Amino acid sequence: MSRIGLAAECIILFAVLPGAYALGELAAPKIIVLGAVTLFCIAMLVRGGIRWKEEFRFSGLRRFTPLLVARLGLVAAGSLCLTMLIVPDHLFAFPSERPKLWLAVSILYPFLSALPQEIIYRSFFHRRYAPLFGDGYGLLLASAAAFALLHVVYGNLPAVVLSFGGGILLASTYEHRRSLAAAWVEHAGYGVIIFTVGLGRFFYSG
Repeated sequence: MSRIGLAAECIILFAVLPGAYALGELAAPKIIVLGAVTLFCIAMLVRGGIRWKEEFRFSGLRRFTPLLVARLGLVAAGSLCLTMLIVPDHLFAFPSERPKLWLAVSILYPFLSALPQEIIYRSFFHRRYAPLFGDGYGLLLASAAAFALLHVVYGNLPAVVLSFGGGILLASTYEHRRSLAAAWVEHAGYGVIIFTVGLGRFFYSG
């Protein structure tokens, strides 16, 4: 595909689509849209000859574990402070008030949300649009920006800002480790932390 075609595809998938959702022009359930886009991305990755065994290299997690633990700890501390600052009434409210639902979200989130998003915004985005943004910081920033734009569907600024920061971390993990597994585990960890501490209200719209 030409660079113009790639640019048009990128804009439609990662700006127009979430923008239309945020403006109420797209009424389909979010999980359905996410699933459809995920299937499209998987089909394009397969067509491009992706080797899933290499993408899901869990062996690299062993060396990544110390950095991952440090990042999760910092994100947990930052999320705790931010919750106390902007929504103190929601501090640990989810697990304390609805423990069964919190447990279900903690178990299902990594598979129903984090994994599809990592396939789209890391495996697909980084491979598909490297010709547009290069292999360095340009691609990393573009990936994080696209990831942040996804979260405009929740209709609040904290979701977008926090997702951009998280997108930077996840994109750097994928670029340096070349492992979807590493980015997936990290993403799942961030999500569970956010829903546990009290910031999950910004990432849920019913």
